[in-house]
Amino acid sequence: NINNLDKKIDSLFMPVKPDSRLEEIGRGVL
Repeated sequence: NINNLDKKIDSLFMPVKPDSRLEEIGRGVL
């Protein structure tokens, strides 16, 4: 989903919850 990817990119630049964001990105990469 482009929307989901856009949210992840937005989270990278503006991380509201660092722990949650990193964990979500980790699952996305792995």
